[in-house]
Amino acid sequence: MNDYRQLILIEFIDRYENSSYYKGKSDGPRKISIVLHKRFPEYGQSFFYEITEELENISFQLKEEGIVTFSKKSIPGNREIILNQEESSIKKIY
Repeated sequence: MNDYRQLILIEFIDRYENSSYYKGKSDGPRKISIVLHKRFPEYGQSFFYEITEELENISFQLKEEGIVTFSKKSIPGNREIILNQEESSIKKIY
C-alpha cells in the first residue's frame, strides 16, 4: 500500500524547492497546490473508495497541522490542497 502522506509531502517539498521564491528570484511565494484526482487518478473513483477515504483523512490531518489549506472550490472527490508556505509549516514537513 502506498504511503500517500509521504508522497504528498515529498511533492510539496520538490515544488517548493524548485520555486522561484525559494531560489530568491521572486519577492513573494506563489501558490503551490496539488489537485488530488490529478496526482492520484484513483481518488474520487467509486471503485477505489478506500483510497479516496484515506486521501481525505490525510488532507484533513495536514490541514489540522497547519501544513495545507483547501482551495475555496475544494470538495470531497475533487480536493485541491495548497501548501502553507510559512516557515513554521515548511519546517514541519522536513
